[in-house]
Amino acid sequence: MEAEHMKALGLDHTMKIVQTSFKNQSRKSQDTDITEYDVFDAQDKLIAKCEVRESISIYPPHDKHTAYGKWSADGKQMV
Repeated sequence: MEAEHMKALGLDHTMKIVQTSFKNQSRKSQDTDITEYDVFDAQDKLIAKCEVRESISIYPPHDKHTAYGKWSADGKQMV
């Protein structure tokens, strides 16, 4: 996971981050990548699930938007 995404989601390098899925969606003039991660603590206990959505316009000026979601292991939204 990129450093900017880790910072936005409040994650640090002591946590184990595992990518669990990747999807690409193309609709109208937008191309969107959706990446999901599981986050584990030092004892390999699941502590969170995260989603990063990166959307970019396929036409100039190629605007980019990034959205984040973070849920606790019991499903409560954190970000």
